[in-house]
Amino acid sequence: MPVNGIRVPQYDEDGKMLMLLEAATAKRIDDTRIEMEDVKVEASDEDGRKIFVELPYSIFNLESRILTGDKSALIRREDFEITGDSIDFNTKTRFGTMRGNIKMVISTDQDPK
Repeated sequence: MPVNGIRVPQYDEDGKMLMLLEAATAKRIDDTRIEMEDVKVEASDEDGRKIFVELPYSIFNLESRILTGDKSALIRREDFEITGDSIDFNTKTRFGTMRGNIKMVISTDQDPK
């Protein structure tokens, strides 16, 4: 039976939120995998800038802590946006690997100072 509106925060040892995973629906496939739809992950990079990952469909492996999306993926930050066909996103290290038809758009400051 699917669960609607799941929110899973991850905190560091000082209680600061490192990452927030949200999904419109989540359903356990077996003991180690959860199927999720409309997934949004919000994390901070080393400089404190927000990074967002969006997946229409994904599988989360509870043992490896890897979120796999194979129907399209979007990663964005204030200065770039990357889209691709699939992604493996390690929720522990906050490192991801995209594959297939990857497009990156970099935004630059337009102030001519």
